[in-house]
Amino acid sequence: MPGAFGHMIGAWLCGRAYEKIRNITFTQLMWAALFFGAIAPDADFLIEWITDDLHIHRTFSHSLFMVVAAGITVYLLLYVFSRVRKTKIVNPAFVALLFSFGIATHLFLDLTTSESGVQVLWPFSDKWITFNGPLNHLDGTPTYGQLKWFVKMATIDMGIGTAWIAYLFWRKKLRFD
Repeated sequence: MPGAFGHMIGAWLCGRAYEKIRNITFTQLMWAALFFGAIAPDADFLIEWITDDLHIHRTFSHSLFMVVAAGITVYLLLYVFSRVRKTKIVNPAFVALLFSFGIATHLFLDLTTSESGVQVLWPFSDKWITFNGPLNHLDGTPTYGQLKWFVKMATIDMGIGTAWIAYLFWRKKLRFD
């Protein structure tokens, strides 16, 4: 189960591959849309933290329905923003597509690295799907072993994120001045 950095790196690799294949360069807005899309599905954690008893992680926000609905929503927001502010946003449809693609990379990574699965066909099916063997979806209070595993994965994710930021700094793609 990748964390935020793992999901962003997965989206980054796909974005860089697309840039190379199509011989284009993404703008900052395009990269932001791709990265935000890559971490957006885990916003359902906020709902769980606020409600405390509503277990919705990896349901609606981790579905193909969300990929489409979020892309349409982002496109409409960009359209309205450009009309209200009387500014032109370069290729808002492509920016919205990148946001959706970021969500799709998130789903793919969760499908391939999770034992608990994802409700990728929500709202049409409530089945938990994974490419990583048998389903082990957990409801309720996690055990000590599950919490220990989660902390271990979060630590690995922070290490990946730190290495990624160091790489970008080393390649002079990121500056701290």
